[in-house]
Amino acid sequence: MSATLKQKALWGVFWSFVERAGTMSVTFVVTVALARLLSPADYGVIGMLSVFICISQALVECGFSSALIQKKDRNETDYSTVFWCNFGISLICYAILWLCSGWIANFYKMTILQSVLKVFGISIIIGAIYAVQIARLSASLDFKTQAKVSFVRSVLSGLIGITLACLGYGVWALVWQTVSSNIIALLLYMI
Repeated sequence: MSATLKQKALWGVFWSFVERAGTMSVTFVVTVALARLLSPADYGVIGMLSVFICISQALVECGFSSALIQKKDRNETDYSTVFWCNFGISLICYAILWLCSGWIANFYKMTILQSVLKVFGISIIIGAIYAVQIARLSASLDFKTQAKVSFVRSVLSGLIGITLACLGYGVWALVWQTVSSNIIALLLYMI
């Protein structure tokens, strides 16, 4: 292993630690603040829908980005293929969630779930758009950029969530915190 690759790997470990520690610290503070401002029912709504969102995100990922990171001779065609696959699958998953949102709301006997799921689900599409950027940075061992993006997105989306909670938006504070987190990440990765 060359010295520069070893140094990049060590810096990668360092920046991964910084990312985790910084993001977890911000997330803890934001979560405590939101827990004081929101009701358990608000968290319950998000909890009910998180199952559907997590399954959709797992389907969108399908391991393409991980395979892209591990591929030795990747090129722009590979990045493009993974991008379009992720994006296409995210659109299909979102369309299914959109169409099923009424049934899900009826099943839980909570009409708010329908509109919340339609907005909350947008994060699936946005996440799919920047997934290749994360793979590209990981493949080049650029964990410093990822750490910066994660920290900034955590702080800004946390502020958005707390502000909306203070203004009385309830469950929508949590929804827009998540959606804004993905929008902020997308914008930062594009920059």
